Amino acid sequence: MNDQSSKESEKSFKESEVVVILEDIKGKFDLLAEGQKDIRREIDNLHKKVDDNAIELRKEMKAGFKEMHSRFDQVFEYLSNVEDELMEVKNDLKALKEKPDKEEFIKLEKRVATLEKKLEMYKMKAA
Repeated sequence: MNDQSSKESEKSFKESEVVVILEDIKGKFDLLAEGQKDIRREIDNLHKKVDDNAIELRKEMKAGFKEMHSRFDQVFEYLSNVEDELMEVKNDLKALKEKPDKEEFIKLEKRVATLEKKLEMYKMKAA
């Protein structure tokens, strides 16, 4: 029985059968390689999209910061003007304390009211 049992387990393949099996394995490897190429192509496309988006985002951020700096400059200039006008009002008020004049006082009240309106408008714009 050992002879018969060992003959059954020692099955040999014909050359044509081996060729078919190897061709099948090769086809599966080719399919796997093609799938890997497709995945690589998709990864490359995604990488390019991410790079393009990052470049666009950098441009937008740079423009945004430039705009922000421009607005800060405008605000600074406006506040500097307000400060200058307030200093003039303070100086005029000091002069009034020394020599009160009704006309000057009315003018100063109008200037202060105008400045307060400007300041209030600025505050509303900033909010």
